[in-house]
Amino acid sequence: MRKVMDEPHVHSPLCGNQDRIVVGVDRSAGSVAALRWAGQEARLRQTHLHVVHAWEPPGRRPEAEALLRDLLAQAFERLPAGVERLTVQSHAAEALTAASHGAALLVVGSHVRGAFSGICRSVSRRTAAFAACPVAAVREGQDRPPRFGMIVVGVDDSFTSRDALRWAAAEALHRKARLKVVHTVVPMPPRTSPWAQGEAREMLTNMLSEVLAGPLAKVQVSIETGPGEPPGRGAGPRPVRSRASIALIAAAQRADLLVVGSHGYGSVSGALIGSITSDCLRAAACPVVIIPQAREDQRSRVRAAKIAMEN
Repeated sequence: MRKVMDEPHVHSPLCGNQDRIVVGVDRSAGSVAALRWAGQEARLRQTHLHVVHAWEPPGRRPEAEALLRDLLAQAFERLPAGVERLTVQSHAAEALTAASHGAALLVVGSHVRGAFSGICRSVSRRTAAFAACPVAAVREGQDRPPRFGMIVVGVDDSFTSRDALRWAAAEALHRKARLKVVHTVVPMPPRTSPWAQGEAREMLTNMLSEVLAGPLAKVQVSIETGPGEPPGRGAGPRPVRSRASIALIAAAQRADLLVVGSHGYGSVSGALIGSITSDCLRAAACPVVIIPQAREDQRSRVRAAKIAMEN
C-alpha cells in the first residue's frame, strides 16, 4: 500500500493516488462527521485525503473556499498530511461521482439538511449507483475510531454481493478485525420447499469458499444464524430467516462498518432504490459502505439513470 511521503505532495484535481479517500462536505454537522471519519480512514490507510465541496449559484467561490477552511478547522485540531481541497461549481452528486474515479473510497455525510440533503433519495442513490468506488455514508456521531473490531457484510446470490464480501474481508484483514456474514432468506413454512433452505445454505458455503481464498482465508469469519436457530455441528452456515434490513441493523449494533451491495437479484436486491439501504442508513449504529453494482448484475445503467432522474 502506498504511504504518504514525508516531503510535500503536489496535489491537483486529478491526483492519481489510487489509494486516496474522497469526502464530500457542505455546511451540515453530518459533513463534519464524514470529514473527520474520512481523515481517520486516510490515516489508517496511510494515504491522501481529497475534500470536495460543490457549490451552486447564488454562492461564490471565495465563500465556498472559506467554508471549506472552516470545516477543516472544525474537524481537525491539526490538518492531516496529504490533504487536497477542491471547490467546484456543480451539483453535489455529479461532482462526487466524477471525483470517485480512481479513488479507494468515497465518503458522504448522512443527514437531513444541506447540499447533500435527502441522502437516501439523492446523493447515495446517484453516487453509489454510478461511483467508480465504494461509497461510505456517515451520520453525525459515527466518526469515532474503530473500537469493536468487527465488520458486518450482507450477502445474497448476486455478483455484487461477492464483491461486497471480498471488499469487507479485505478491510477486515487490513484492520485485523473479525468479519460477520449475514445472509437472509424470505421466511418459509418449515414443511414447504426444504430444498430451498438447502440451496441457500449451499450457495452461501460456495460463496465463502470462493471469495475467502488466498490471503483472505486468514480472516476470522462468523455466520449470522438468527435468533432461535443455533448452528448444529457440521451443519454449515445457515441463513437468517428475517427481513434483510432488520438482520443487518441488529448484526451491526457492535460493528465498526456495515457493508452492503448496491444492487442484486437476491434478498438484498434493490438495496439502493428499495428500503434495505435506506433502513440501514437511518438506523445502523455504524457507517454504511455501499459497494458498486457488478457488471454482471447490471440490467440497464441508462434505464437506472433515467429512473433516478425521474425520482
